[in-house]
Amino acid sequence: KGHRVHVASEAQRSLAGSSRFCVQHHTYPDPAADRNAFIATIERLVVEHDIDILIPATDVAVIPIAANRERLHAHCVVPLPPAEAVELAADKVAITALAKELGVATPTTQLVSRKSDGDAAFDAFPVVIKPARSRVRTATGWLFTGVDYAHSHSELQEKLESLPDAAFPVLLQERIPGPGIGTFYCFDNGRKIANFAHRRLHEKPPSGGVSVLRESVLPHQLADESSVKLLEAIGWHGVAMVEFKLDERDNLPKLMEINGRFWGSLQLAIDAGVDFPDLLVRVATGQSPDVLDSYQTGVRSRWL
Repeated sequence: KGHRVHVASEAQRSLAGSSRFCVQHHTYPDPAADRNAFIATIERLVVEHDIDILIPATDVAVIPIAANRERLHAHCVVPLPPAEAVELAADKVAITALAKELGVATPTTQLVSRKSDGDAAFDAFPVVIKPARSRVRTATGWLFTGVDYAHSHSELQEKLESLPDAAFPVLLQERIPGPGIGTFYCFDNGRKIANFAHRRLHEKPPSGGVSVLRESVLPHQLADESSVKLLEAIGWHGVAMVEFKLDERDNLPKLMEINGRFWGSLQLAIDAGVDFPDLLVRVATGQSPDVLDSYQTGVRSRWL
């Protein structure tokens, strides 16, 4: 497309930085360990290399960059919504509450605010143990959390006790039987520009995780409508991924989470005709692109 692309990461080398389309690779301090040093380094790199558009691509980069969006806007465009919207999207408790307000289906959920609440009655086993945030900022840096499962009251209590206090609040949710649905979007200040969907054929781990084989499909109508409701209510700007599980018991998509960044299967969307990076650059530069409402289905990609 004629852009000069710089890549930065905390590693000395990176896969993206090794691409022939990358004109230069840079390193920055680990944002999970030192947010201030990370932002200072990003700001210096933006100024030194005359960067026009800054696109964070991981959760741990999106949150601090969103929090410093106005500071960075003095030098470049950051295609993210305000920090409050990013924080809301990343908060599974808040998103679950918003979904219920909007009539978006969610799994049966119980909130555990602290470890001592862990003996509260929850009988839908196996239960999904899901911290409210995937990344939690603490006094000593960032805590990385993940989804876990329990198959009995005793196992649930044991696993809750093993979590650090900073991981709370935690959601307990029924495990939804059925395939995962990924819906992907580019928004221009609350207006949908493009969407895309794929079907997960294989995941790692098979019990639920990242897709390692997927196929482009038409969006599930209700999942798409629910996603747009949520993103419009948040006032989203830029790209986002909304994840659901299609409940085989009632054929309803149940909301899992929102990720306000590019996703691992991005190349499939590009191959199918939705060039999200190009759309995001056009949105960031104020071009107001027309809505892209079609793409090729049946395209597959594999993560080896």
